[in-house]
Amino acid sequence: MKVNVSTLFKDILTNKNYAIYLADKNGQVGLWNSLAEKLFGFLAQEIVALNEKIIFHAFDEKVSCGGYRFRWRMRKDGSAFFAKETVIEVTDSPSPRYRFLKIVENLSEHLTAFEKSELMSAQYKNTDRGGSAIMDLNQKILVAASRLPDSINLKMNEFVGSKAENLAVDGPTVMAKLIKTTQNMNRSQTIVTIEGRDKLRSTWLSDVRLLTDNKGDAIFCSYSWNLSAIAENTSRHLYS
Repeated sequence: MKVNVSTLFKDILTNKNYAIYLADKNGQVGLWNSLAEKLFGFLAQEIVALNEKIIFHAFDEKVSCGGYRFRWRMRKDGSAFFAKETVIEVTDSPSPRYRFLKIVENLSEHLTAFEKSELMSAQYKNTDRGGSAIMDLNQKILVAASRLPDSINLKMNEFVGSKAENLAVDGPTVMAKLIKTTQNMNRSQTIVTIEGRDKLRSTWLSDVRLLTDNKGDAIFCSYSWNLSAIAENTSRHLYS
């Protein structure tokens, strides 16, 4: 969608109701308004000239040049929120390069912690070799993608309901450190090896988020890449 705006463009950019920024076709930020500063925690002088992917939650997400979409976004402090992003190509931008006007609305305010976790899991469910899981503050696994239990030859009903520390190798130590770091930083990454039936093990690089809501509830949501499968596929490629 393209619009032709002049004085209206300036009014929108200084609007006190929307987080708005300008970017080029590759995602480099050229202008960042005060509501964007408040929503993301980045001052204009900190983010202008950087790529907008710094606020993307998914490392492989593409830059948008038009339309709208619903995605997870990251704040400077590492916390995440679910957002609606509307992108408008401006034909008379003050800078011909920075002509993509991006409006970001925070949709997380009225979601429960579990709803946020489900949305985050859904975003990554089709990623190759990936698996997501949701657990409560006591490490009880509430929801999991099938790749996780399959990797250690467990049925889903054996995996869900278990405590994460009972599945992880050196679980009490590994999980205690992971949970503490995630609570302090809102996000953490670690390598976890899980063990299932017949001592079968698989190793995962896990990106863990702490998601909270206005009621004070909190849930851990993790997205993991199966390092064992990646290593196996690489080995087959090298030696086949």
